[in-house]
Amino acid sequence: MKNLKPILISAACLCVLLTTHIASAVDFGTLRQFMEANVDDGRVVGCAAQVTKDGKTVFLEAFGNLDPAASRELRTNDVVRIYSMTKAITTAAAMKLMEDGKLGIDDPVSMYIPEFADITVAYWPDGADRTADTMQRVAPKRSVTVRDLILHTSGLAYNFSAEDALKANYSKPWKGQTTLEGAIANLANVPLAIQPGTRFIYGLNSDVLGRVVEVASEQPFDEYLAVEFFKPLQMTDTGFTPGPSDRTMPLVKANSKGDGFILDKSRIEGHSTGDDIHLPLGGEGLYSTLNDYTRFCRMIAQEGELDGVRVLDERTVAFMAHNHLGPDLNPGADRFGLGFKVHDPVETSQGMRGQDRLSWGGAASTFFFIDPVENVTAVFVTQLFPFNGPMGEEFHTVVLESLATMEGVPNN
Repeated sequence: MKNLKPILISAACLCVLLTTHIASAVDFGTLRQFMEANVDDGRVVGCAAQVTKDGKTVFLEAFGNLDPAASRELRTNDVVRIYSMTKAITTAAAMKLMEDGKLGIDDPVSMYIPEFADITVAYWPDGADRTADTMQRVAPKRSVTVRDLILHTSGLAYNFSAEDALKANYSKPWKGQTTLEGAIANLANVPLAIQPGTRFIYGLNSDVLGRVVEVASEQPFDEYLAVEFFKPLQMTDTGFTPGPSDRTMPLVKANSKGDGFILDKSRIEGHSTGDDIHLPLGGEGLYSTLNDYTRFCRMIAQEGELDGVRVLDERTVAFMAHNHLGPDLNPGADRFGLGFKVHDPVETSQGMRGQDRLSWGGAASTFFFIDPVENVTAVFVTQLFPFNGPMGEEFHTVVLESLATMEGVPNN
């Protein structure tokens, strides 16, 4: 941990420094304790978080080390792979193309990816054992649409969300491909797990959506994101390849007992071991930093504009933040907007907070949420497998509690 040492310069400056330190310790003690405990108890090698309120950073700290070898302490500007936090950016890219009239939310995906005209659905006759050997392929009852890709109602699954008979189909379905075009064309050969539009199933939808963006924009997907999002938002450390080795946090896998760490250096999803080609996958491919991703979140929190630069129309952002899944599509009753989960509030010492905040996470236990009503953003990064969902839920709670405590402290 870093020890803060007061710098004696002048009485006035010292007063400001001490006041800031004391306020931080009071306001974000709950968040700080949560992060320190994750490191001290051996749940993560290192972790970092950034919280903004009304466009200003009110918390920015890192704890622990960059890697298990303790080569150095983790820094708040280190690069991490954000995995499924890529999805929100990919969805925003699709929405921008809709604003420009280049893409329709209910367009069939086959308009942009011809191979999807021939996609099939896994089917088993009544009474048949649901095995890979007894599986049949039937035509979908309707086309897969762009909306389906955004809402995860296309029928595409992940290896972990597919039933056993389909897991082999969804295990690295684009292995060996070196372009996004080839990867998604290959994916179109995989049978859908369910009929399109029948229910939410978390899957490879955003990867397909990235290819749709590529075709509709007539630009490589990574270039479109760079021009339309990363450059105007000044996300200078975000892209589909890792940052410098001395600034990129390695992926770490917790062992089954949770009492140690094993580096998994070859864990780059969708790529062969030792392959230095990084597909621009819209569902999982981006690397980023706390500050970069916070800038994206702030743009959403501020209705599509950041630092005087408009990226999305405010009506588009409002549409994205609205729940688009009814109980018929999502029996678990989770609300889901366009690119984000929509949350119920949590109980804090100052009452219920965080109603309708937007969030998602990444496979390496990275998390974010956006509260547009309160103009709050919060981003947490580490690089830990397997995904620790409870850690993300606790992050939401401790940030909201810290903010509630801060607001509950009298000014005098």
